[in-house]
Amino acid sequence: MNLLDIARSAVKAVPQVRKYLTPRTRVALKVGETGDYDGYLIDIEKLVQQLYDSKIGADFEDKLKELIKKKLSEAYNGAWYDLMDTEDIPAYLDAELQAAIEEQYTFVNQYYEDIIRDRGLAIGVTALLARAALWANKVPESYNNAVMLIAAEEGAKPNTPIGENLIWMEGDTEKKCSTCLALDGLIASARDWMESGLHPQMAPNEYLECGGWKCQCRLLPTLETADANAPERLSQIAAGR
Repeated sequence: MNLLDIARSAVKAVPQVRKYLTPRTRVALKVGETGDYDGYLIDIEKLVQQLYDSKIGADFEDKLKELIKKKLSEAYNGAWYDLMDTEDIPAYLDAELQAAIEEQYTFVNQYYEDIIRDRGLAIGVTALLARAALWANKVPESYNNAVMLIAAEEGAKPNTPIGENLIWMEGDTEKKCSTCLALDGLIASARDWMESGLHPQMAPNEYLECGGWKCQCRLLPTLETADANAPERLSQIAAGR
C-alpha cells in the first residue's frame, strides 16, 4: 500500500477531516465515490466468464448495462463531490454522464455476440477477458473528464472553491512516460486541456507515450496562474515535440 492509499483509507475512516481538505487534495486522494477500476474490471470479467460458461444468457446485456450505469455515475458524481463538496450534480454534468452511458450501451450487444460466437467455436475466453480492460478504463476516463468539465464551467464563477486552471501531476509509476514527464507541473486552463487531447489515463490514449495504460497521472485543480505559453506548449507536446 502506497502513501496515497494510506491517506485515502485515513480520510474514509475519519470522514470529519474532509471539510479541512482543499479540492485539489480531495481530487488527488479521490475520496469521493469515484468508481473503482479494479472492481469494475473484476465484475465485467465475471460476467464474461459466466456467459461463456453458459451460466447466464441474454441477461448478460442487462447486467452489463447496470454495471455501466453504476460505475460511470459513481465517477461523475464522485468528481463533483470531490471538487465542489456537494451531492447533486448540475444539469450540464448529468447530460455528459448520460451521453457517456448511452455511448457505452451501443457496444454491449456486439460484446455479447462475440462471446457467444467464440464460445460456439471453442476459441477460448482469454481474448474476451482482455477486452474487459477497455470497458473498465471508462471509470478513470469519466472521472478525469468530469474534473475538466467542472473546472471549465465552475472555475470562473464567483465564490467557487476552485479555479479555471488544472495542473498536470506525474504519477508514481516505475516506468516514466516521456509525454507525462514533459507535462508534469504544466498549468493550463481546463478548456485548453480539453482542446489539447492531452488527458491523463484514458487508455488507449494516442497522445501519451504510455498510451494511458497504467498511467497514474492526474489533472488537479489549482488556483495558480496558467503558464504564459500553455496553449503553445500543449500543442507542441501533443505533436511529439
